[in-house]
Amino acid sequence: MYLHFSPLISQGVEIDNYDTTLPLRKGLSSSAAFCVLMARAFNLLYNLQYSTRGEMELAYRGETTTPSQCGRMDQGCAFGPIPVLMSFDGDFLDCQPLTLPPGKALHFVIVDLGASKDTPQILRSLAEAYPVGASATTDPDLHVVHSKVRDFLGPTNERLLSAATDAFLKGDAPTIGALMNEFQVRECLRSHLEGKELWW
Repeated sequence: MYLHFSPLISQGVEIDNYDTTLPLRKGLSSSAAFCVLMARAFNLLYNLQYSTRGEMELAYRGETTTPSQCGRMDQGCAFGPIPVLMSFDGDFLDCQPLTLPPGKALHFVIVDLGASKDTPQILRSLAEAYPVGASATTDPDLHVVHSKVRDFLGPTNERLLSAATDAFLKGDAPTIGALMNEFQVRECLRSHLEGKELWW
């Protein structure tokens, strides 16, 4: 990151991350949060005029140079407590802040189930399934799996997310919960059929 900014700054930044309350390796974007912290520190200290989206892009580029790797959603933590609807089209990312109706509040409970995940493996598996996946001729079984993945993360995901966004904008917690349950059930069934552990 220093090299990226080198024409604009005269010194680097030393950050001592001596304390954190964000659990590590739990799928809560802890590594992305640190990378966003770095990008924002440079941005504020040297008045670089980057927007929040600019900080997210720098954080993403920085983390992809490390073994930890990351997806495009993780840097949404740059918005802090503001809920954000993130839409992807290839490498293009759109972030739309969402607002609850006046007087409405949603409360979420984060629970540690003691599970593990492998982000680099998740990203490799996704890359194998896109844009077309395995050939129906050379590997028909894997072709079916990849087709199901694209449907689950494509049309099915879009339908569930659209319904969840509508429910969020109304402050409708029961509907959001039901949609989250449906998503999880579909993900568990897909993973079971494929004989693989959950991807996230």
